[in-house]
Amino acid sequence: MRKFALALVVLIIALISAWILGPFVLREDDGMADPRSEIHAAELDGKIYVAGGIGFFRTLDSCAVFDSLERSFAECPDLPRALHHVALAAGDGRVFASGGYTSLPFNQDVDGALFALDLASPGEGWREIAKLPQPLGQHAMVFREGVLWLIGGESAGTTLASLWRYDLASGEWEEHSPMPTPRHSHAIALTDGKLIVTGGRSASLGWHSRVVEVYDFAEDKWATLPDAPFPLGGHGAAFHDGRLHVFGGEDLDTAEVFVRHVSIDPNNPQDGWREEADMPAPRHGFAVAQIGSTVWIIGGGKRAGWRTPYSVTGTALPLSLAD
Repeated sequence: MRKFALALVVLIIALISAWILGPFVLREDDGMADPRSEIHAAELDGKIYVAGGIGFFRTLDSCAVFDSLERSFAECPDLPRALHHVALAAGDGRVFASGGYTSLPFNQDVDGALFALDLASPGEGWREIAKLPQPLGQHAMVFREGVLWLIGGESAGTTLASLWRYDLASGEWEEHSPMPTPRHSHAIALTDGKLIVTGGRSASLGWHSRVVEVYDFAEDKWATLPDAPFPLGGHGAAFHDGRLHVFGGEDLDTAEVFVRHVSIDPNNPQDGWREEADMPAPRHGFAVAQIGSTVWIIGGGKRAGWRTPYSVTGTALPLSLAD
């Protein structure tokens, strides 16, 4: 009995020590203070903001900002509460955060809100500016012409096809034409008056999808592009020089984390997908921010699925989109 008790004490001490020391072990010299995955990014004036996420077996409230010119990280104000899979966007001098989960694995923030960080007065911290129309997590968000668009995600165990529009001037929510394919864990790209939604997951799609759909803001209509050539979930997307790029992610069936990078011309989809230069390292659940022809891949997990909390990263890796 004494041996069992001693072994139990040793195990508890080891687990506590790992929980305390884990972030320091994972931290890299050129990385952010808190390595993290399951995050989004928001970019303004060459600076890339990430907030919350899954750290080393914990949910984070911390915020980090990457200076793309200096190639260095600094801290920014903490979120009002710890959240992972919280969506970020930026515009008009503010960074916005919405939704997410309060703890592991996926305990939804039922008090889902939209927060704003005014970069002119960052000392004031994040301020709640609205309640979400419903709790959301694993969704995406983008800023466009004074409006925030929230795309898909998950709410109370249901995968959503919703497209919500929040007018920052009036403070009003408006629902637009839903996606043809409900999904979460998808990636988005914005270009030429259109929103492109790539991949994702749902009960019907499985752990990942190859589906790519395009929303026309002016017409409030959706169209479909050819399926991607590899499974897309926890991946990234960007648009440059007339081409949609998708890269990275994970296959939860095989536990593979991808470096693969492909592109397509949405105006000439019959030409199909083209292989591009691989990502610098395999990642999923990373944040994406595009500056010119370079995409910055921030954080993310090196290992798939449940292995994420002990394989989180805190670096910024460049991926060129130029031909």
